[in-house]
Amino acid sequence: MRTGTGTGTERVAVDYPIGRRRAEGIPLLLEKFETAVAGHFGLKQAARRL
Repeated sequence: MRTGTGTGTERVAVDYPIGRRRAEGIPLLLEKFETAVAGHFGLKQAARRL
């Protein structure tokens, strides 16, 4: 962003909580859940549970 005097700041990314866009958020939440289950139970046991 540049101001009228020519100075500026670097670009800043703003991330919104997943819940704001439900249709987009559900696949992300499922992926996060599957990763957590696999980390806790191991891949073989997680595959049976999911």
